[in-house]
Amino acid sequence: MLKVITDVLGALGLRRDVVEVGLDFSVGIGGKRLSAAQRQKLDLARALVKRPDLLLLNQSTSLLDSAAQAKVMSNILKSRAGRGVIWVLSHAEHARQFERVLVLRAGRVVAQGAASELDKPGSILHQQAAAQ
Repeated sequence: MLKVITDVLGALGLRRDVVEVGLDFSVGIGGKRLSAAQRQKLDLARALVKRPDLLLLNQSTSLLDSAAQAKVMSNILKSRAGRGVIWVLSHAEHARQFERVLVLRAGRVVAQGAASELDKPGSILHQQAAAQ
């Protein structure tokens, strides 16, 4: 179990923070002493420690800056190789990291396929990425 926790903390870039404050740090009721981004990372860690066959994430890095989002996403996808991940993204440009992409507009699928196929000039995915 310690290996799993260490792997998850590393994937989320939290290892240094945990070493600094320790595992006995009081986060308050409902994590109120944590920043919103820290709570978001903690929620991700909880989901990853369970090692589900299918991981479903809904804008789970939206409170992180773009560089941190890309790093966390890359680490999670590497650690989940061979297992399913469905991830609702807050930034369309991050879709390039996925094998298959669904583009939604007004709750309906308007495009689907490989990111390389969908991210061409004039495509819906390309327009969404450019608009952000």
